[in-house]
Amino acid sequence: MASPGSSTRSAARATSSAYRRLPIRWRLAGGSAALTLVILLGFATIVGVLTTQRIYSEFDRGVALGADVLQRRLAVELNPARGGEGDFSVIDSYAEAQRAAIRVVTEDGQIIRSAGEADFGPLRPLRSHKINDWRVETRQIGSFGGSLYVQYGERLSEARATAAGVRFFLTLGVLGGAALALLAGLATAQRAMAPVVELTTATRRIAAERDPSIRIPHPEADDEVAELARTLE
Repeated sequence: MASPGSSTRSAARATSSAYRRLPIRWRLAGGSAALTLVILLGFATIVGVLTTQRIYSEFDRGVALGADVLQRRLAVELNPARGGEGDFSVIDSYAEAQRAAIRVVTEDGQIIRSAGEADFGPLRPLRSHKINDWRVETRQIGSFGGSLYVQYGERLSEARATAAGVRFFLTLGVLGGAALALLAGLATAQRAMAPVVELTTATRRIAAERDPSIRIPHPEADDEVAELARTLE
């Protein structure tokens, strides 16, 4: 039975042989596309990480701001002396407008009022926490025979969906950039190989017609192809 090292060397030789059998223009274009892919991957990774962090940071700030606004509105609504109606009806319209879930609970966890799918678990003393796909902010809204708290939450899946969309478009950009680099590399390689094709055509004519008077084309650039043309004369 062949050893793992032998199998690895055989696979490496097969890969190298397959690469050498590729046309030169494909090697040149493939190398250019691979380099472009590596550069774009590095750039996309950095942008993706920074953008995702920014998305979640903005989401967290938005939830905290929503909780602060609701806390202030409830402070007014629950105080008839300040023109409030003394009830929690404001949370229904606020939850619908913000696409959020809200609940008002006592210090011992009794739910006084809720709006939306407020699956927030037991009351926690922390101002913010994550539970059941929710980012939840907790604020104290007063004492009415005991402390009352309002919990305001928005779904984390919305932030995840936004981050996933960013990653998708970055991936699309990387693959599209690599594909364009491959096409551009093929076009450039085709132009670079044109003098060699002309030399090959001319030498074939000379060999076929036995006519040494056929002129070998000389490229304008003084490079290896021009040296080959001078050698063939």
